[in-house]
Amino acid sequence: MVDRVLSPRLVQYGMRNNGHYTWIGENLNSIRRVFEYVALKGGQGTFRWGVCFDFIPTIYGSTLKYHRTEKTVVMHLFDWPEEYARSFFRGKIGTGMASHWEKDKPERSVGRLFDRCEKKMLDFYNETSTIEKSLALTEFQIREQKSYSLHSPNPSYVLPFLLFKNGQTDKALLAWEQLPEMNQQLIEKIKKRILS
Repeated sequence: MVDRVLSPRLVQYGMRNNGHYTWIGENLNSIRRVFEYVALKGGQGTFRWGVCFDFIPTIYGSTLKYHRTEKTVVMHLFDWPEEYARSFFRGKIGTGMASHWEKDKPERSVGRLFDRCEKKMLDFYNETSTIEKSLALTEFQIREQKSYSLHSPNPSYVLPFLLFKNGQTDKALLAWEQLPEMNQQLIEKIKKRILS
């Protein structure tokens, strides 16, 4: 049902279904668009849209995993419907979700949610279409905090990679040093790999 509603809408933005309620775009200049339908409790769901950078690894235990293929795609930077983001801080989720039980068919509920989120999603993809723009959005998410502080990976983790990719090596090294929750051995491993 979700695929029937979302695939025709997302294909016009260069994304195709990758299974598991995920749609992905082509890798353009190390940036890949990703869209996901997130199933929630109670027969409901919401959306998450973001980008995957092929030069940013995620940490799994004591190893680094890069996301360069369609099968390994993750969202390094992302956003949700505003109502869903506010729900983490006692706000009402209201129209920030779709219902699978809605009496006038779940397809309509998913379609209405997409219609409400489409502009915000497209603005996000525009704001992450280059490394420079992605860097500005990451800095905004760090300053803004709110639900962005709950994102995984955290925007603070993404920042040094974007700084380095943008040629700001000194700022990138400083940003890595300011990640106290990170395993310092892994940080050194990342820096060594990137700087070599």
